[in-house]
Amino acid sequence: MDAYLIAYALPLLIATAVGDAVAITFIPIFISHWSKGGKTEAWRLTNALVTLVFVASVLLTVGLGIGARECLTVMAPGLTGASRDLAIGLFRLMLPAIACLVLSGVLTAVNQAMHRFTQPALAPITNAVTMLLCIAVLVPRMGIYGVALATTLGAVARLFWLSPVMLEARSAGDYWGWRHAGMNQFWSMTLPLAFAGFAYKANVVIERFIASWMPEGRIASLGYAYQIVLLLAVLTSQGLGITLFPRMSHEAESGDLSKLGSTLAAGMRWTLLIITPIVAGVAVLREPIIRLLFQRGAFSVSSSHNTGLALLGYLGAVYATGLANLPSRAFVAVKDVWTGIRIGMAAVALLVVLDVVMAAWLGFVGLALAYSLMSAFTLGLWLRAVSKRFTDFNGKSVFSTGLSALTAAVGMTSVCYFLQKLLLNSFPSTRIGIALELVVIGTVGCGVYLALIAVLLRQKTLLQG
Repeated sequence: MDAYLIAYALPLLIATAVGDAVAITFIPIFISHWSKGGKTEAWRLTNALVTLVFVASVLLTVGLGIGARECLTVMAPGLTGASRDLAIGLFRLMLPAIACLVLSGVLTAVNQAMHRFTQPALAPITNAVTMLLCIAVLVPRMGIYGVALATTLGAVARLFWLSPVMLEARSAGDYWGWRHAGMNQFWSMTLPLAFAGFAYKANVVIERFIASWMPEGRIASLGYAYQIVLLLAVLTSQGLGITLFPRMSHEAESGDLSKLGSTLAAGMRWTLLIITPIVAGVAVLREPIIRLLFQRGAFSVSSSHNTGLALLGYLGAVYATGLANLPSRAFVAVKDVWTGIRIGMAAVALLVVLDVVMAAWLGFVGLALAYSLMSAFTLGLWLRAVSKRFTDFNGKSVFSTGLSALTAAVGMTSVCYFLQKLLLNSFPSTRIGIALELVVIGTVGCGVYLALIAVLLRQKTLLQG
């Protein structure tokens, strides 16, 4: 698993940094061309972009495959011998996922620009289900290579799931129109944002670079914890970001920055109400959650404990990146990508320093904690930028809502903690028993949070009235 996570670090970084940059910048450009030049003009731009991204991704995949050994030597110098050879083989097997995931980002953006959210929302599920089915079939025959191949096949399934939207673009043609007027605008926004994305999301590569010198299993602990973090990010903030981004792009296109600032503040308030109890609840219940998800086979009690520690270190990043999600999209909506670049560069410089210092002090847990500290620093920079750019952004209301959510979450976690102690050994130690325990505690905790937040928000409304 250490070798697999090392091998997947660079494809994941490229796919997310480039794919996210393409997806985010394409939406306001697509909307702009649709409103000014009509549907055909927007589809011509889309066709040209899809062709260019496909060709560039294939060339990149071939190049990385040829230089796989050199890439892995640089990325994980602490990985040697058979482990490095294994990582090289897995790396080559997963490289095609880059093209599939980047193209999926483009098609996701097209759907969202047209206010179609169901199909893109189901795309990750298609990816995951395909991957799990392939793992069940391939791993008994291929071992860890089956997991790598399943990763690639899951990305292929995601791309095919999203591809029907391109059927609408057939009549527009212009598949090789790389000199389309919108392409210059697209690249002027996307390349800097992709560069910032590489900087901001380089934590996976930097962490695994440092962790490659640590004892066996530490990379796996960080990897398992980081997957939970990604899941929490999707559950807590991606939905609002995805649905509000086209709205913010329309507001920016019409020049109504006052309304955009109000939309941003409202979105951040809702994010706080959603993200705070989830992060707090996972912090309290992290070990039973990990036992339920992972503890079987070679994943021992010690593995659960180490993964729980890493997850605890990462949770601050869930909170900070979730809140920073909307401000970053707001700046792209007004076609300002340089603010994100400056923030990304400052963040990665701080992360490198924190990783070195915290890893020497706290080992692999320090790497997770360093990412949370960097994310908090980044959030502060985004809030500062928002207050300067969007004068109608009501920061006081966001802070007040956050304080209410935090107060309610403290009450919720106290109840969950004591209930967990009270129910100790009340449920069997099987997966069903752990699931029942989590359902009981989670249901009570959710009820407590909702009751407390309702009282607190009502009191705030009465005081303001």
